[in-house]
Amino acid sequence: MAEPHRVRDALRASMTAWATLTVRDDQARVTLAPDLDVLAPHLDQIDPAWSLTWACDSVTPPVVRARLTVHGTAREGLATAHTLPDAKLAALAEMARSYGVRPTSDPVWVEYDPEDGANTTELETDTPAPADLPERPLPPRRPATRRWKKRGGTSRTSSSN
Repeated sequence: MAEPHRVRDALRASMTAWATLTVRDDQARVTLAPDLDVLAPHLDQIDPAWSLTWACDSVTPPVVRARLTVHGTAREGLATAHTLPDAKLAALAEMARSYGVRPTSDPVWVEYDPEDGANTTELETDTPAPADLPERPLPPRRPATRRWKKRGGTSRTSSSN
């Protein structure tokens, strides 16, 4: 069973990339997304056998499905964006939403250059990646107590003649 809080923490810590969703003239709409290079080491700590698969549902416009599997539990995200790599980032961001991880801001418009891409240098991520994710202890288990007593030799059925 996956530990969703640890995956959520890893996703939150990796929200340092920007996906370009749409482009209009010299403006681009971008959204915060997980950076796979930051996310992967954290997922390795949680489950060395984790996997991330991609499916391209459409090339024009780029529509991508991301499926993250950790400890046998899979969650998906589906998104469209300006380019195929941006659609992959956006799909990863949508998958992060299934864990309750949301970007710190709504998508924003920034300057766009066809050669350099979206200018996200002045945007802040507000999610510094920790060096190591802390272990969260499981809550203590309470001993099972019996809340009912079985009545021996008595029957609660009645019959009427």
